[in-house]
Amino acid sequence: MSITPEEMKTRLLGSYYEDIDRQDYDSWFEGLKENRVNGGRIPYRDKDKGKRVFKADALEALGLANHPKADLLFNKCWDQGQAEGYYEVWKLLQEWGELLDFWKKFY
Repeated sequence: MSITPEEMKTRLLGSYYEDIDRQDYDSWFEGLKENRVNGGRIPYRDKDKGKRVFKADALEALGLANHPKADLLFNKCWDQGQAEGYYEVWKLLQEWGELLDFWKKFY
């Protein structure tokens, strides 16, 4: 499945990735309540599920999914923009992704 930059923008203007995070949290919290009542263990919560889906979609939309420096680019953009939300990270990925794409032609 391939995603276009236009589809990424639609997902970012909605709450697609936030919904993934919210659904994951809700199911984790329900499991926590059930296990507490039954004296069980605390269930594992995958806190990075939305981030992983976003990363895969964003790098694919920019055509950088197989670039050797894609992980480095994503991590830097995430560190710089995640406090402002997914859309800010997307803008940074677009800006810096152009540079990576340009240098790919020479190496």
